[in-house]
Amino acid sequence: MTIGALTMGWLTDKLGRRKLLIGAVVAFSVLTFVTGFATEAWHIGVLRFFAGLGLGGCLPTAISMVTEFAGRGRGSHATTLVMTGYHVGAVLTAMLALWAAANTLDG
Repeated sequence: MTIGALTMGWLTDKLGRRKLLIGAVVAFSVLTFVTGFATEAWHIGVLRFFAGLGLGGCLPTAISMVTEFAGRGRGSHATTLVMTGYHVGAVLTAMLALWAAANTLDG
């Protein structure tokens, strides 16, 4: 994710934030989906690495876009909302995975 965040910051200046944000979300989503079909541990590692590049690029790019478009004096509020939403989503996803795993084991 660190590599994705650092690389994405440089690339957005060259290629545009919107295109790269869409690309990062698509890459993360597709690679995470494909990971579910991996048959060997090293496949999972490689797929998760590349998915992490996409995920790492999402948050910094979204924050820069939101700050840019929020308007004068509203950038910090908009940034806080984006960061909070991102982390709330991560927690809810983890809770959903725990719930799904518990219900699968109960059978």
